[in-house]
Amino acid sequence: MPPDEPPVELDDENEQFEKIKEKTSEAARRLADRRKDVQSASRTTLTWLKTNKEFYQADGSLSTEPWWEKVSDTEDPILTDLRDFFFRCHLFDNGIRHMVNLLKSKDVLRVDGGIKREIKFAVDYRTMGLHHELMGYVASNKGTSIKLTDLVKRYDVSNKAYLRDRRVIPMSQLGMWKCRATEAGYQISIGILAEEFHRNAFHPIKAAFDPSSGTFDPDSVVSPK
Repeated sequence: MPPDEPPVELDDENEQFEKIKEKTSEAARRLADRRKDVQSASRTTLTWLKTNKEFYQADGSLSTEPWWEKVSDTEDPILTDLRDFFFRCHLFDNGIRHMVNLLKSKDVLRVDGGIKREIKFAVDYRTMGLHHELMGYVASNKGTSIKLTDLVKRYDVSNKAYLRDRRVIPMSQLGMWKCRATEAGYQISIGILAEEFHRNAFHPIKAAFDPSSGTFDPDSVVSPK
């Protein structure tokens, strides 16, 4: 658990359960009602990524430099693999930040802890890995979700209350995860924002990337229909 964030204690398990259920359900309804805005933001994000003239720094500020710099050609399989990974990380980080900011400006997203604080968790490598796993379930038509206990293991957080209040609720409000609080526990699947981002921005850009040359060709990016 981050040292600057105090643990969350459960005074009443049933009361806490209802709180989580209410907040995650409210977030899901808001994003579903504004899905056209989410889709529009994902396409605007695609255009911004194609332009490749700005990137987001760790503090959330924009810098007037490309989010992906061209590198020299290589045939080294290790370098090729590393470039592919780093491109994916840069693409995910910058794309999610940009799309979240667009939706924040349209009052689509409302996050209890503040977007600036929660976005750092949304784009870290563990969350990115989980995003790919959850998106994979959707792409394979399995519709699989994971349990809160799975998150406890993935993030090495023993305090489930902290995980619910500092992770599950904010990620649901950001649209990264969709959380259903059932009597059997919390079921977490891909969120609306995350899915639209992957389909309409992430995948088209990633498909145009050549790890050998270290570049992506904006002209070869196929915009989603």
